[in-house]
Amino acid sequence: MDKKFTFMGHTFEDEKQLLLAKKEAEAIEYLRAKTDFNNGEMLIRLYHRIIDNKMMETEIGVDFLVEIRKRIIEMGIMKEEQLKEIPELKKRKAKKKAAEKKSRELLLIEKVKRQNAVLVVVCLFLSALVIGMFVILLTGKRSPLAIRYEEELVNKYASWAQDLTQRENELNDRIAELRRQGILIYEEEEDGDGQD
Repeated sequence: MDKKFTFMGHTFEDEKQLLLAKKEAEAIEYLRAKTDFNNGEMLIRLYHRIIDNKMMETEIGVDFLVEIRKRIIEMGIMKEEQLKEIPELKKRKAKKKAAEKKSRELLLIEKVKRQNAVLVVVCLFLSALVIGMFVILLTGKRSPLAIRYEEELVNKYASWAQDLTQRENELNDRIAELRRQGILIYEEEEDGDGQD
């Protein structure tokens, strides 16, 4: 479990940062005692010296630099764009932007994941519908497969009917031939036709 330290309303990740913040707080108290905050030139020199020498690195020091910067601007001695930027504040802004960007990216990733899940469900549903349509098409009464089987069956029966008609004709021809030869005498009885 990470232990965090709090000092003057700020939270620090480790003891080293805490000790640095305490040293900066002591230095700030010393500078407050020795600096005339109504002397603009003195404030400008102090502000630039702290930044140039990188004397303030923690939130405590950055807060102090922000306070000096505001005082210089309020006094009208220098405009905001004429003052050097506070490096640690710049880093904080960059970190904040990076964190916001990462947060937006994570939100976008989550959104895309949700959309993908919905699309997968929709695709599965549509696939099931297509498969169902093929099953109905192949097993239904008017499916191409059923129609093909029906045609095959009709063609088979048609060929049987044609074959039977041909055999019947051959049989009738043989009967006629046997009659001419006088071999077939009782034809009417065999046909089942009664004599008139």
